[in-house]
Amino acid sequence: AVVCILLELGFLIFIIATGVLFIIKLKRSKKNSKLLLSKLEKDDPIWNAKALDRHIRNSFFEIQKAWSDDNIYSVKHLLSDSLYADFQKQLERNRKDNVRNLLSKIQLLNAYPMSVQDRIGEENDCVWYYIEGKMLDLTVEASTRRILSDIRKPQKFIEYWRFCKKDNTWVLDRISQQLEFESLIGK
Repeated sequence: AVVCILLELGFLIFIIATGVLFIIKLKRSKKNSKLLLSKLEKDDPIWNAKALDRHIRNSFFEIQKAWSDDNIYSVKHLLSDSLYADFQKQLERNRKDNVRNLLSKIQLLNAYPMSVQDRIGEENDCVWYYIEGKMLDLTVEASTRRILSDIRKPQKFIEYWRFCKKDNTWVLDRISQQLEFESLIGK
């Protein structure tokens, strides 16, 4: 019994330590990204941190609304060609399955840069943003509006959004779920 308690305690300490280390890593990434943005802005105004942050926040709400309205075309200018095609396929699949995602009570709780990549060639510059939000995401039958999902209250989520330069603006190129992104950067 004592061995089991010690093992559980050790496991709990490991989990807590891992979480603390990851939070430290996130804060360091945020700080380093903001410093790099301010350096890059001196040579290229598109890297302006305040303007970029405003663009990401506006894009977040516009993209959520377009998805919920089943009208991703309205935000095509905010998406890379590949992500736009992926979204179109997902929405087409939903239409075939007679379902829709209705998003409401959308909140952006936190958004900040996590990684800045200034590479040779304008089209290769990217920035990863930590996105923390909350929304009600209902799956409904498209023809009847009957609710198919069990979750009936807003849920908090964390995602990582990659924006890349395209035609001297920022477009959303990829969305990674929290566990997927964290496994990429290592916990």
